[in-house]
Amino acid sequence: MLYDNAQLARVYAEAAVVTGNAYYERISREVFDYALREMTAPEGAFWSATDADSEGEEGKFFVWTPAEIAEVLGKHDGAAFCAYFGVTKEGNFEHGASALHVPEYDEAKERRFKPAKAKLYEARRKRIPPHLDDKILVAWNGLMISALAYASGALGEPRYRESAENAARFLMTHCVKEGRLLRGYRQGAMSVTGFLDDYAMFSAALLDLYEATGKLEYFREGRRLATEMIRLFEDPQDGAFFSTATDQEKLIARRKDAYDGAVPSGISVACMTLLRIAELTDDDALRQKAAKAMGIFRERLEGAALAQPEMLKAVAFLLRDRREIVISGKPGSPDFEALAAAARKAWCPNRVIALATGAPDEAKEIPLFFGREPGEKARAWVCVGETCGLPVTKPEELTGLLR
Repeated sequence: MLYDNAQLARVYAEAAVVTGNAYYERISREVFDYALREMTAPEGAFWSATDADSEGEEGKFFVWTPAEIAEVLGKHDGAAFCAYFGVTKEGNFEHGASALHVPEYDEAKERRFKPAKAKLYEARRKRIPPHLDDKILVAWNGLMISALAYASGALGEPRYRESAENAARFLMTHCVKEGRLLRGYRQGAMSVTGFLDDYAMFSAALLDLYEATGKLEYFREGRRLATEMIRLFEDPQDGAFFSTATDQEKLIARRKDAYDGAVPSGISVACMTLLRIAELTDDDALRQKAAKAMGIFRERLEGAALAQPEMLKAVAFLLRDRREIVISGKPGSPDFEALAAAARKAWCPNRVIALATGAPDEAKEIPLFFGREPGEKARAWVCVGETCGLPVTKPEELTGLLR
């Protein structure tokens, strides 16, 4: 599923940043590469899923036996490959087959077996592939765009940013009709109007893309969608958000679902998105809406916090110190890009990144830019609460402030 790949790849990218573990980074990159290679539509957005079974068997396309590997790599190299990737005669899956995995990571062996993996991939391409679900769903694409935007900076991979932008532009062009976000798209046909998770996840994705690129158009559209989300889904009396819009099909009861299952709940993502916009715009009304929404679920958070991890992140963002990272300079200049790269690579979960590039009226939209207009040399400020430090000009200085 697209949402599995998006969330898994981002978690491993974050783990790589926190620990410096090359194995985590490798997993993140391989998951992203799979999504870019196997799940990207020609238009640039992402398909929903591939089936687990092919030819009537679960996992047949993806798993291997020692004999199949030896046929491709030869007996000697095949045995060494099987030993490293945990492929045995008994198997770890059905019918004596194995899903490749690494019981103990070894960087030298990773390099050694890279050509072998390429050979196996080419051999696997000759198999009958599983069915492709080619729907383009806005919410799930939002998760992948967010993950790619984050990892483009955290792992220093520009093609992830490019892919995220391609997907976002497709959604902005083909999944918005008369200002209204749609649920999805398939083979030229637009879908029904979007639900809460579509608005919340795509708005969050556009904020992530703004931080990854500095392009104000993404911030503007993300903020616009968040405003629409409030209009269409908020419960103005009791707070929080319904899953369906005011003008969608009338149900016996409009649900408020804050449980984080296979995907984060729309309410949790909506709260975090409003808090991030509030931090950039100093709009306390948005902050209060998010706080009220989370307050409704206080007892559930206290009694079953692990059922709402995404909302816990929003609670932490609201209650703990938050860092506002402002970088001012000329986009594309080495000094500006070096500071931006340092901010994106730092492990600093309770933060927003604001990039002052001299765009018209940008300070009116993001008040953090007042008095911090771009000059001859790029500068960076880190603010915590109401206190901002002196500007720094070197990436290592900014990294030190964000530790």
